[in-house]
Amino acid sequence: STGIAALLAGVLPGLRLSRLTLQADMARAGRTSTGRTSWLACGLVTTQLALSLLLVTAAGLLLRTIVHLAGVDPGFRAEHVVVLNVRDETPGSSFGDVDSPAQKTQRATLYRTLDERVNALAGVRAASISWLGLFSTNDLWLPLINVDQNTDRALSRIDYVSWRYFETMGMEILRGRGFTDRDREGAERVGVVNEALARERFGNGDPLGHRLALDYTGEQNRPFRIVGIVRDSKYSSLREKKTLP
Repeated sequence: STGIAALLAGVLPGLRLSRLTLQADMARAGRTSTGRTSWLACGLVTTQLALSLLLVTAAGLLLRTIVHLAGVDPGFRAEHVVVLNVRDETPGSSFGDVDSPAQKTQRATLYRTLDERVNALAGVRAASISWLGLFSTNDLWLPLINVDQNTDRALSRIDYVSWRYFETMGMEILRGRGFTDRDREGAERVGVVNEALARERFGNGDPLGHRLALDYTGEQNRPFRIVGIVRDSKYSSLREKKTLP
């Protein structure tokens, strides 16, 4: 009985003390956890507010850009126009090099057939092929020789297009004419220039009928005659502040 009394006298206070210590530790842990949770919550709220402000600012800038670009006159009709990238994967085809006469003939036949087939599709009002195209990352800038004066070699943007190009893109021919199906290999070489080139090269003069040639291998003696002036348009980006020739 003495042993039992001693055991009870020692164990019961010990259990009670351990319970109080456990409760105190839990209380302290709760206060620490609450503090950490409060700090974490404040951090999350601050981060959310910062991200929300950033998103709202970005959305506002994007909306302003969209509204601004919507008011820009591109110089062509963008509605209902579909652009497809087509590449000649024929073995031996070269890009950036001067093609042989046989390669030129083969490629001309390939693209003429493609042009005719697309224009024959039901629902297609007009289709055309452009070598570089609008808003292309590939630009070709070459010096143009004024054959009649043999002095001017200012750089101009060059593109080759099939004859329905201006009709397809809704670009307005201001003077002269656009291309026709008669403007093909073997016929007189002709070109259409924009207003910017006409102003830069001829000032108040009449560009129609003048001859220009590319200052490029094999092109210096193959001039083309200006037959039309097309309205200025955006070529590389809607953000262009100045229309280039």
